Amino acid sequence: MEVVYYYDIEQKVAPVKNFFTQYGKNLNKEHTDSVMAQIKARIDFTLDHNGQAIPPIAKTLRGYSFFEIMCQDGKTLIRIFYFCHNKKKLVLLNAIDKPARYEKGQRKKTIKIIDEELIIADQYRKKFIQCPNNYEEYE
Repeated sequence: MEVVYYYDIEQKVAPVKNFFTQYGKNLNKEHTDSVMAQIKARIDFTLDHNGQAIPPIAKTLRGYSFFEIMCQDGKTLIRIFYFCHNKKKLVLLNAIDKPARYEKGQRKKTIKIIDEELIIADQYRKKFIQCPNNYEEYE
């Protein structure tokens, strides 16, 4: 099994790869490298276990046909949505960051954003199944 980034032809972007690039822009290089190393280790762990969602590294998402890998960065939780395609590819679909704890008065808004991102990830999964060559190599 290999890890790949889902690539959206319409938007001309690999959403998870783009998330990683954007996430590191506001952090110092040393911190970014540390967070990315943690994320890579969690993806590698999941790959070593054939894509199974094994807590606390990854978990299943009720009502969806994909899983999430989680990585804590201080007060932020990074969530990477993925699924396994034909036992050959672990496809990274979408990623978001959210506060580890909801800020006062922001719970409903944050949950709405997460729900929207889950729907987008599910759309990406369906698009990938239709066109399984729409991916970029994971580095």
